[in-house]
Amino acid sequence: MCTHSICAICYVYVFAGMWYNRAGGVADMAYNDKQYAASVKYKAAKIKRVPLDMQLSEYDELKRAATDHGETVNGFIKAAIRERLAKLAGK
Repeated sequence: MCTHSICAICYVYVFAGMWYNRAGGVADMAYNDKQYAASVKYKAAKIKRVPLDMQLSEYDELKRAATDHGETVNGFIKAAIRERLAKLAGK
């Protein structure tokens, strides 16, 4: 299971055809070609990557804020975007 203390649930990333948990260890699940193909198909249909360039000092501040609130940087950014969109919709 997870060895880090940031979250209660172990987030899983796919890297080089293997499952890795956020702590960097290989998870117990096997990741086969069929699952990989399904993942690629889902991402092509449902996911849009949005590049974000930041000054290193701004990123350090962002990472510190996210960590202080028990969130990942990605989750923190998504929450901020949702809050801003909700605020704009309420105009």
